[in-house]
Amino acid sequence: MENKSNVSKYLLPVIIIWTVAGCLMPNICLSITEDLSLVQRITNIVLPAGIYWLLMSLTRNTGKAGLWMVILEFFAAFQVVLIYIYGRSVLAVDMLLNVMTTNYGEAIELLGSMMPAIILVLVVFLPPLISSGVAVARGMRLPKKVLGYNRLGSLVTICIGLVCYMASFFSARPFHPVADIYPLNVGYNIYLAVERTILTSHFKENTASYSFGAVPTHPEGLSELYVIVIGETSRAENWQLAGYDRRTNMPIASDSALVFFKRAISQSNTTHKSVPMLLSPVDASTFNDSIYSTRGILSAFREAGFSTAFISNQRRNHSFIDFMGEEADTVMFLKDHLDTAEAEAHFDEKTLEPLMSILDANPRKQLVVIHSYGSHFAYDDRYPETTAMYLPDSPLKVDRSCKEELVNAYDNSIAYTSDFLAGIINILKTRKGISALMYTSDHGEDLFDDDRDLFLHASPVPSYYQLHVPFLVWTSEGYDDALPGRITALRQNREKPVATSVSFFHTALDIAGIRWPGHDTKRSVASFDYIPSGMFYLTDHNEAVPLKACGLKEYDFAKFNQLGIEL
Repeated sequence: MENKSNVSKYLLPVIIIWTVAGCLMPNICLSITEDLSLVQRITNIVLPAGIYWLLMSLTRNTGKAGLWMVILEFFAAFQVVLIYIYGRSVLAVDMLLNVMTTNYGEAIELLGSMMPAIILVLVVFLPPLISSGVAVARGMRLPKKVLGYNRLGSLVTICIGLVCYMASFFSARPFHPVADIYPLNVGYNIYLAVERTILTSHFKENTASYSFGAVPTHPEGLSELYVIVIGETSRAENWQLAGYDRRTNMPIASDSALVFFKRAISQSNTTHKSVPMLLSPVDASTFNDSIYSTRGILSAFREAGFSTAFISNQRRNHSFIDFMGEEADTVMFLKDHLDTAEAEAHFDEKTLEPLMSILDANPRKQLVVIHSYGSHFAYDDRYPETTAMYLPDSPLKVDRSCKEELVNAYDNSIAYTSDFLAGIINILKTRKGISALMYTSDHGEDLFDDDRDLFLHASPVPSYYQLHVPFLVWTSEGYDDALPGRITALRQNREKPVATSVSFFHTALDIAGIRWPGHDTKRSVASFDYIPSGMFYLTDHNEAVPLKACGLKEYDFAKFNQLGIEL
């Protein structure tokens, strides 16, 4: 008994201290990385510390209390990994939704390249949980006197935190507890994520009676074929057509029928928001009010008499993308029946065969939307090994020390995307009638570009590299003869800034000659009426804020100014 008592004497206090310290790691990190006043930083550490301490002091059975804290430790671990990747910001709604809409293979790829962060999380959070389990199994109890001291200490700490909390409202910087205090902000974001998931699940029934009122305006006998490609994680900075010094866009770079918009910006750095905005008339300013009740571009084309098809080289994830894709006459999710290994080797060129099958049916008016896998991490899995132009392109780890390999693999994926687009163009050239191809990416990517060491995308605060995307339009040889003026307008507008989330949908309908009551030629880069607009960012809480006010840093402003976009 004496030996058990000695073990309890030392183990139980260690469990309390270690558990509280682990749960407090995100508070300490966020108090360093976030834009808070001094008293707000203190509040974000002291008040939660007191609450964590009190929770660990609710019972003499310290082991049981430690196991109760597993949920808080789980989110703390998640938050630590998030800060490791992005360098700042709380676990956001979009991050939670990304977790729910990311397939198993993607998650394994990412986690497998983040061993330092994984090891840190295991070292910090596993020992107190294991020790708590041991304490429960051995029936260890904290002495009542020691428990009383812990409760008193925690309550004093909470009182100090509450004083700081009240003082925080007198800081020059506005203070919002549900946004600025961890884990209160995470709890609120979880609530929003659940709410949005429920709303999204009712998309089909909410849009059942929706109609664009779309009508065709092109000559009735004209044979028309349009292909829209939505890319993944392709940033314009690494496109030869945008001025990159590597040959990443051969052979499409020499195609005179192609118009490239080098000043194109996405309004979101997340796939589950940006793609629905590209495929619908919804943009950042209307997203929160309209996305749950508005159909997509495939429905508009169907109303105008087009046969429609949706081909995806991504797995279903029960998102707006799936639902808008399923509005087509023909729906193909090519990875539906593939195992993880087969899916990762299923390159975007695999969409060309079903594309040709659809076109061989010889519809007079046809729209095909292709959702590619593009340049999603891990980049070296997005192209056949034999096509790699830049080496070494492996191994890939989430670490600046691997920047050369990461950039080489990323550039290879961009070059492969260009070859993929060239393949579609070659198919279109063999078809009768007029045709056009539109391409853009959902968002860009960070590649350890500056001293912030940012990597990947979907960070709660975006960067220039995550928002600057490629946008191009290709038209067939007979298009200008059949429909004069639009190619001239495209070329006239090619140097202007473009918010793809605003213009992509309207441009597609304009090129296809489809009109509907909400059509706005000022938003179409295929119109002489085009006026640049929409330099906004859709925040984690679905608010449209000016791009200059979304948290960009001085480096980002310099890059936008260099691009020719004044913020």
